[in-house]
Amino acid sequence: MESLKTFSIITIIFLISCSEKKTTSNLLPDSTIVNFQADLMIVQEENQLLRSDSLVRHQRIDSLYTHYHITKKQVEETLDFYRKDINRWKEFYQSVMHRLESLQRNEIQPPKL
Repeated sequence: MESLKTFSIITIIFLISCSEKKTTSNLLPDSTIVNFQADLMIVQEENQLLRSDSLVRHQRIDSLYTHYHITKKQVEETLDFYRKDINRWKEFYQSVMHRLESLQRNEIQPPKL
């Protein structure tokens, strides 16, 4: 009976550890998600300022996914991963803000869409 209990606990721990690895395997690199998020914020703001119709908005956002060779699912999973830890989320947004500031100072060029 004791061995069955021990086996059950080990099995549960193994399954949990495997599931955690599976969720992080599809995460985007930090630089990719930071650059994408900063560019997405710019595109969304431009769409709002230009009062772009929904088709144009979606085309511009889709072109960002194409530019970075990423999927919406990867972005969602990566952002969910960041949201689970408030410190990681803060660091992420600080990096996004730093990129936006660098773009504003023309230190780096935004992607051509």
